[in-house]
Amino acid sequence: MIYSYVPAKNKLARKRYIKSFAAMYVLAAFLSLWKLSEDTKYAFPAFALFFAITMLLLTTLRKPRFFAVMDEWLIYKGRINLKEAEIYPDFENLAVKIKWKKEKVLYFNSESDMKNFLHEVEKVKYS
Repeated sequence: MIYSYVPAKNKLARKRYIKSFAAMYVLAAFLSLWKLSEDTKYAFPAFALFFAITMLLLTTLRKPRFFAVMDEWLIYKGRINLKEAEIYPDFENLAVKIKWKKEKVLYFNSESDMKNFLHEVEKVKYS
């Protein structure tokens, strides 16, 4: 089954993306202040840089992400064997941590999607 989520609708995913974009904002602020201290003709490019980063953030938050469960594999940024993976659900944040070689976090828009996913994983693990 194919699942999807939009990072803007999940508070944990939204927080993760905003933190990663904060570094870009800091870098842009540093570059802008450095260039503006030399000459004010760089005001428009500095504004354009902040505008571009903001648009990229909004686009990233609105883009839906997809993952699928096929047989005993979870397809999400690679393949994860569900029979060997350790799964830790977090119902409060609508997220599932999966540990198999690396730790990955799956986010959900609704609790019903998360319950369906966990039910499907349970069937795979114990079959």
